[in-house]
Amino acid sequence: MKRVAVLGVLILALVGCGGQKAPADPGRNVSAPANAEQIAFEKLREGLFALGAVVDGLAESRGKAEELSKGAKGDAKAALADVVNAIDSVGESLTDYTTAPANRADFDAEFAKWDETRLKAIEVGADAHVELEEARETVRAMVEDKAISDNGLLDLLVLASSDLRDAVESLGGSFPEESEVEPAP
Repeated sequence: MKRVAVLGVLILALVGCGGQKAPADPGRNVSAPANAEQIAFEKLREGLFALGAVVDGLAESRGKAEELSKGAKGDAKAALADVVNAIDSVGESLTDYTTAPANRADFDAEFAKWDETRLKAIEVGADAHVELEEARETVRAMVEDKAISDNGLLDLLVLASSDLRDAVESLGGSFPEESEVEPAP
C-alpha cells in the first residue's frame, strides 16, 4: 500500500497538479506557427522538387540497365529491355510534375491549379511507383537467378522507388503497409 502511495506522489510530481503554467521565457525566440497556405506551398514545392530528383536519378538507372543489356542474351536481354522501357515510362510520366511555383505569390494567385497539380502528381506518382517496383522486382529476380550480374542497378531502383514513395507522401499521398494498392490523395 505504501508503494502505491509513493507511486501516486511521483506521478503527481511528474504530471503536475494542473495549476497555472509558467509563462514562456520572454527572451526565447518563438516563431508563430505557419498557416495552412504556407504549409501547402512548402509541401507542394518539396514534393515536386523530390519528383524532379527521382527523374534525374532514373537516368543513372537507365544507363546501368543498358550496360547490363549489352552482355545479356535471350530472356534476360528481353527483360532488361522491359526494365529500360519502364524506367523511361516512369521518367516521362513524372516530368510534367517537377516544376513548382516560383514563389508564394504565384502559388496564391493560382491555388486551385496548383492543388490540382498536386493531386495529379500523387496519382501519377503512385502509378509510377507500381511500375518502378515491378522493374525492381524483375531485376532482383534476375540477379538472384544469376541471369545478370549486380552492377548497382538494383540498388538504384530501390533508391528511386523509396524516393518516389517519399515524394508522393510529401505531396499528401499515402501508401498502405503493403504497396499493392495505390496511395490515396
